[in-house]
Amino acid sequence: MNSTIASASEPVVFPNGASTLFIGHSIYVPVSREFDTFAEKKSSLFPNHKHEEYFQGGEKGDPVYLWENHKDEVEAFLASGDIELFGMTVGLRDGVFPESDDMVEGYKPWIDLALTYNNNTSIFIGIPWPDFPTDYENAASYTSIYDTMRLEVYPNVIVPLRDIYPDVDIHFLAYGTVATKMKSMFENDELDDICRERKDVPFFGGTDENSLFRDKKGHGGTMLLNLAGLAWLHWFYGTDVEDLADEADDLGWDRDDALEVLNEVFTVNEEYRLVMDSARDNVFG
Repeated sequence: MNSTIASASEPVVFPNGASTLFIGHSIYVPVSREFDTFAEKKSSLFPNHKHEEYFQGGEKGDPVYLWENHKDEVEAFLASGDIELFGMTVGLRDGVFPESDDMVEGYKPWIDLALTYNNNTSIFIGIPWPDFPTDYENAASYTSIYDTMRLEVYPNVIVPLRDIYPDVDIHFLAYGTVATKMKSMFENDELDDICRERKDVPFFGGTDENSLFRDKKGHGGTMLLNLAGLAWLHWFYGTDVEDLADEADDLGWDRDDALEVLNEVFTVNEEYRLVMDSARDNVFG
């Protein structure tokens, strides 16, 4: 197993933590809560960390829906002027994946609004794992659809947004790779801590701890949420990957399995990193 993904050249975006706001659905906001939990555990390292969230389930967590229906509630957080990292997800609209141009237009009002209150706000857009994971034939087909999503979103949504807002740090992480990698390892009997893909199948009696997903929708089990939250801790605060694996080990997960999953996430996402030095973020801490 490769355990050498982290290096001194990788960016440490907010080395002391940040005041954050994450808005979205149930395969996004719960990951932000895990990230918050880990950051709070290391509060001496991240004294500037603060977590706020606005949650709406399913398609109601899409940025366009939130803008049209819950703008005032989210704006109340932004109006403090303290938000340094504002995160949004990628969501379905009317059951389908939006066109790239529509996605760009959906993010722009939120970015503009955030910048009116704090022109140093950094933006984060994250792609969750696809829902209804057990409806797919196998891990390969599940991974394929997810890879298609991220390979569409990065060049056609993230890059254009970075061009539109050249002075704004727009971060991107396909954190759903945690789920696709774990599903592949599970199918190959390589995920020691997980004994069932869904908590309720083939019969009731599974637990959040021993199941990859909690339900048919694909809400994450405990290990999946833990590792996704740890991935965010590295992506935003620069925690070394070996330290993340130690944290997973402390939680009772197999350290080598956790390391393999996290290494896959960062390898897949390597080209998406912001690596330029920034007036706002200490990229090379």
